[in-house]
Amino acid sequence: MDHRRLVIAPAIVIALAAVGAALVATRRPAPPSPPRRSADVARPPSPRVARPAVAPERAVLPATLRELSARLDARYALRPDARFALALQHLASLETPAAPAPEMRPSRDGWSVLVRGASVATLPRDVTFDAMLTAAVAFATERDLATRVQLAHEPPPRSDALASPMLRDPWAAARAADARWIAGAHRVSDVVALGRSLALTAALSRDPLGLGDAVAARALSALALARSAGSPDPLGEALLCHAMTYTAEAAGRIEALTTAQRDAVARVLGPREGDVAPRTDLAGARRAAQDIPGQVLTSLERDEGTMSGAGAAAFARFSALETAEVADGGWIDRSVTESRRRTRWGDGLMRVLSAAQQAASTPSQAQEVLALLGNPSDPLGDAWLSWARRYIVASASASARATLAQDVGGAAGVGIPVALRSLRVLVAEGGGGTTAVMSAIERLARLMDQRPAHRLALGSLLIDGAYDVPRAEAMLAAGVAQAPGFDAAAGARLAVIRGDREGLLALARTGPSAGRVAALRPLARTPGPDSAQQDAAWQALIDESRGDGELMAQWGMALIARGEASRARDTLTAWASSSRRAPPAAQVAVAAALGEALLRLRDLPGAWRVLEPWATSDSVPALSAGARALIELERFEEAERLARRAWDRDEHAPTTALLAEACWRRSNHAAAAEALSSRAGAMSEPTWEETVGQSFDAVFSGRSPAEGRAALAALGPEVDVLRRSALLRAMLRAGHGGIAAQIHESLRAEGDAHRELLLARYAMRVASEGELPAGEWLQGEVPGPERVELADAAYARRLGEVLWGVVDAPPGGPAGDRVWLLRAAASLREGASDPHRPELLEHLRASDNGAWAHTLARHLMDLSPMEAVRAQADTREQEWQTAYYLGLKALAAGDRAGASDWLHGALDPGEGAPVEARWALAALREEASGDRGLALRVEAEE
Repeated sequence: MDHRRLVIAPAIVIALAAVGAALVATRRPAPPSPPRRSADVARPPSPRVARPAVAPERAVLPATLRELSARLDARYALRPDARFALALQHLASLETPAAPAPEMRPSRDGWSVLVRGASVATLPRDVTFDAMLTAAVAFATERDLATRVQLAHEPPPRSDALASPMLRDPWAAARAADARWIAGAHRVSDVVALGRSLALTAALSRDPLGLGDAVAARALSALALARSAGSPDPLGEALLCHAMTYTAEAAGRIEALTTAQRDAVARVLGPREGDVAPRTDLAGARRAAQDIPGQVLTSLERDEGTMSGAGAAAFARFSALETAEVADGGWIDRSVTESRRRTRWGDGLMRVLSAAQQAASTPSQAQEVLALLGNPSDPLGDAWLSWARRYIVASASASARATLAQDVGGAAGVGIPVALRSLRVLVAEGGGGTTAVMSAIERLARLMDQRPAHRLALGSLLIDGAYDVPRAEAMLAAGVAQAPGFDAAAGARLAVIRGDREGLLALARTGPSAGRVAALRPLARTPGPDSAQQDAAWQALIDESRGDGELMAQWGMALIARGEASRARDTLTAWASSSRRAPPAAQVAVAAALGEALLRLRDLPGAWRVLEPWATSDSVPALSAGARALIELERFEEAERLARRAWDRDEHAPTTALLAEACWRRSNHAAAAEALSSRAGAMSEPTWEETVGQSFDAVFSGRSPAEGRAALAALGPEVDVLRRSALLRAMLRAGHGGIAAQIHESLRAEGDAHRELLLARYAMRVASEGELPAGEWLQGEVPGPERVELADAAYARRLGEVLWGVVDAPPGGPAGDRVWLLRAAASLREGASDPHRPELLEHLRASDNGAWAHTLARHLMDLSPMEAVRAQADTREQEWQTAYYLGLKALAAGDRAGASDWLHGALDPGEGAPVEARWALAALREEASGDRGLALRVEAEE
């Protein structure tokens, strides 16, 4: 690297323009027809009573919970902000051209920064902007870089305000300073100008593509060099600190500026944060910031004849962001017409699709498409684009999706922003908690750093994809502390985890509207004494937006969630009557919410009158509510058409279940089966039972068993027998156990699945006939010696009466010990009120045979020490099993953090996991579900 060059952005353009030059993608005029493939549904581990003995293996779990927690912590230990390493590399290149990137190594007190093996700087364990700037200044000072580059000393430049030319085009100001430097005039004023203009560029622009790392790092190196030369620029440093999202530190730095400087910063940051009205001299600055990637796109277009699949992906990503036309920071090349933008979005995406036809064989290219089409702000909603997303996400086999998940976050992967979007899509598609997704999150964490955006994103992934509530809380807390207000939705998520209703209300009163809504929604979903405060926050938000209809609709849905449908109806009706000239998006949002309120109040004709005008819209909420109204009005053919229109625009579980219900109402079992079979592999079993099961019950609880059996028989092989049984369990929960049992008799299976079906049928018979007749039936179905094999399934389904009244524990041996272990675990789960606790304690006190399962059962009842259990667990399987039961014990004791760590220790990363791994995952999912933190707070206060 030429030590005279200060600006590195041209190198960014060149590098991105040349991205991937190995494969040439072929253009095609239209996307290929979607293949008709069946999704291979991954089956859960089969429960088992005993496994063949194997030779003892080295223990896989630490001896103590503290050691296990430290091991889990290490998975998500984030390195220092990568922008510091880039800045230090640039400073080093001024001394030694082509200096290597610094290496960050953890040390006892923090991080050591090494260049060619020699320590050049240190950073604290939790890196701050001030620590990075201080370390960079120390590096430049110790090497006397100002003298080495012959930096001309001069009086400090005026920095009481931002000059208009720099505001109009900060990128041009940076290039001009660079040009003067290259020409040989090495002046401190140019270093300051460069640092400030690049900091301004970073502050004015959003950076979804990662270009900003180079811009911010170069600004940091320039500002550090200026400070080492005795010409600090507090204004530029404050702008950069805010641009790098260390907003807590930025607030202190801004407060320390002069009045004129604070006003200048407010002018830059105000339009984004809603504090100050935009000024005309900022328009050019925003355009200049946006044009940087636009110029990259143009250079990519010149090379389209030799563009590889990876290059086409980058090309399409730029084009997608262009067409989005985001009002504050959208990456738009103003020299390109709207028509041309859309053309090159289509061309770029088409080349990526051409390179990704087989998702399993080309995971990297398919992942690019997945990332593009998983973006919730996709600019295009054409039918072929919808198909493209469906092809990659839904039609691919389970093994292909697993391959995609494994590719996310790899060292040669597609980048952190893309990987984040992709993982979020995979989690939304039902991949949360899977080994592939958990491994991908762990690999992604190794690529991330301590910047607030990474902490907040990783915290959300940890709770949604890894079900690790304690580490999610710690990660979110650190990110919120670094950057309060940067991501209000993440702050609301943290408050939900902590059960902090007061914190949610505080977030609901100030800040951007999206964050305030994110804080108000969970409050409405959980009961509490603060309804009046919620309403005041909603009213203030709507008043500030001058009666925004979409916000009004969200308030209406919050009232419905609180059980105040009548009030929601009155509030929304009043808005609709007085806002007939509101934008269509606002009107349809209010109509959808009002229709939902009327449905809850059973005013079916009124609901349809409100929703009918929007039956041809693209609003999924309005279409879904309209379809439900038509179902209730028994206009089933129209309901199916409307439900299919909603499903074509959103294939997630609720719309899939709605379409299936509409088809079932018309006895169109084939159409219902087609929709359900296409989505079965993307829904977790609890989601399937809750959403699709509710629709199945709504239709077939009032029909003959033969019709229910016909609907189940029409389902494709993607819906296995256990998922079919789950639909009938939903009927049982709804109080229709009698007809559920009659339909259930048509289901057949073998082995473990057969035992699962028997217990499901038993539960249905209990509901319709009583416990005694159902028990006698079950005993007749299963010969005495085989009943012990029911123990695992009975424990999993919380059927204590089967575990004690039907299953006969053998007098000795591993099978008998396992039955008593499961009884102890069930008793621990039920609590001290378990009626079988005295019999259990009597048995466990009477003997101590030294076997692992028996010793573990005694430990669960506090009759044996932990050391005795660990002494007996001498195989990998027993280690994983032990971790599950210890997690259960911690959960019963109220130690949710310890329980989470033990349960994560029970997750087997390999094949042939014991059934306890599945139970551990279910327990973790329950702990991480929805608004559990708020719900637990309510329970504690009752």
